[in-house]
Amino acid sequence: MRGPPRHYADLSDVQNCLEIPGEVSKDAADKLLYSWQNSSTKLGSMQSQAELFSAQGDYSFVILPDTQYTVQYYPLVWRAMVQWILDHIESHNITAVLGLGDVTDTGAESAYIEGASGWQSFMDAGLVCVPVIGNHDYYTKLNHDVTVGGCEYGGIGSTCLSRWDTYFGESFFAGKSWYGACQGSSTQNYYVNYSIGSHNYIFLALCWLPQTADLEWAAAVIAANPSKEIIVLTHYYLDDVGTRKTDIWNALCNPYDNVMIIGGHIGEYWYRRDLNANRKFVDQFLFDYQNYDDPNIGAGNGGYIVLMNGELTTNKKTVTAYSVHEDTYILHRVMS
Repeated sequence: MRGPPRHYADLSDVQNCLEIPGEVSKDAADKLLYSWQNSSTKLGSMQSQAELFSAQGDYSFVILPDTQYTVQYYPLVWRAMVQWILDHIESHNITAVLGLGDVTDTGAESAYIEGASGWQSFMDAGLVCVPVIGNHDYYTKLNHDVTVGGCEYGGIGSTCLSRWDTYFGESFFAGKSWYGACQGSSTQNYYVNYSIGSHNYIFLALCWLPQTADLEWAAAVIAANPSKEIIVLTHYYLDDVGTRKTDIWNALCNPYDNVMIIGGHIGEYWYRRDLNANRKFVDQFLFDYQNYDDPNIGAGNGGYIVLMNGELTTNKKTVTAYSVHEDTYILHRVMS
């Protein structure tokens, strides 16, 4: 932790993320309630698997943030991550795998083949799959870090999306009843449906640095589904000090009462909860562990995944990061 949560008196005695209450009082805040960030200390090393997973939720989502280094440079770590998920589907009640972008590092064909093989394994195991495009996935022979309007964003008629749509286009979802629709002909923006018990979700994949047309499309999906819980998955939303992308907030979070948003891209962890225009809370996450490394391998290769466990009766969610390679846990958050 880099200090306790801020701006809220009843959290002033919190010393670490394990002590943060699952829900703060809802009757006192007009603005930001709290934000916090964990330090590079792996708090989870103090927790055993039995302690963290003794009370499983009724279902779990696995979140895969920024797999670019493991997929492209350390595929054995990536394959271990894939296998761990497959081996724990039943014990951890895993029902869906959600991406946060940067499946690859340079958009290389070999990296796409490696990454898509893992995602296809999840699909073959019957899991709902939501790969998300990141800036490193827009293919260009020149440089993947170019400005908006260049290959990094892509666009209609651009070759920059050709590899993404070859490996993760609509054909990837062929025959899946839970697949919803994409914007236009590319799955850089798309959504899927997911239901468990009485809970109905939409997982909405939003492209890197969405433009006005992208946000209008996403907003229309949200507006058409007011009774469903919307989880927006996008590569970049919160930065390394917890500042949000205001265009995404204004278009998708501020007007609607049923949205949670999760991003990656920045090598940090952040959580913030804000009141929107309707005085409803919006949970916002950043997960990216590419700066959490195994010293015996290299930067970004701890093989971290995130487990979001949910309970059907209470709708409580527990968020835990786990390094498949290092066998290290970080209990980030319990939410009600």
